[in-house]
Amino acid sequence: MRHFTVDKQEGKPFYRQIRDYLLAEIDEGRLQPGQRIPSVNEFSQQTGVSKTTVLQAIRELHQRGRLYSVVGKGIYVSKNRKLEPDVGSVWGFTETFQAGGYRTSSQLIHSGRIKADSSGAQALQVPQGTWLFRLERTRLLNEHPVGVETAHLVEAEFPGLDQYDWNVESLYAVLKKRFGMKPVCGLNYIEAGLANEANAQLLSVPKNTAVLVTERISCLANHHPIEYVQAFYRADLMRLKVEMTTEGTLNLTSRISQIQ
Repeated sequence: MRHFTVDKQEGKPFYRQIRDYLLAEIDEGRLQPGQRIPSVNEFSQQTGVSKTTVLQAIRELHQRGRLYSVVGKGIYVSKNRKLEPDVGSVWGFTETFQAGGYRTSSQLIHSGRIKADSSGAQALQVPQGTWLFRLERTRLLNEHPVGVETAHLVEAEFPGLDQYDWNVESLYAVLKKRFGMKPVCGLNYIEAGLANEANAQLLSVPKNTAVLVTERISCLANHHPIEYVQAFYRADLMRLKVEMTTEGTLNLTSRISQIQ
């Protein structure tokens, strides 16, 4: 990475000079994906501009998906494009991203039985209070956290899910192998939100960082719902893709709510 100082005679704002310098370093290969860049303090000392100015440039590159942060470790170069799971299809995290060449892994936060609240009961079409199996995991790509997913399934329909090591197992692979079931349709609700303190810690981002909030209901071919997932994904690393067509109907419902 080349030494850089801002040109105080140039009319371009300082933050844009820093932003464009970093973009050039990334695009020309001098900064590689996964490589750590100097901290905001280091850039400020090197360039002689305020930390606020440097932070503005870094934030723009975060929003473009070119950089990502790991709390307590630093700022790193992302892959050139954000991750793009297709929400127009039913997708499992492990299968989707392994097919794209990523190393997928999970960190189990909690698993166990829980009684269905009104949201879970409605999504899975069961009475409120029905016992569900709840699986909460941090999802990682190339060892970096990108999402927190909490899946709910009706315990009576899928007995024995508590016997698996969910740090290594794929839920969709278990559903197919043990129960002969494969989700093929459903609904995906998407909205913008801010990471609360717990999710921020799990995703290695500051509190109130922008996240993508999704609620997914996955169904069998007969439209019977078998999985209800609430998830938070890093908006600096991921965007959700929808393929549109004039054939048939594809509805995405957006709801605005405050993320507590």
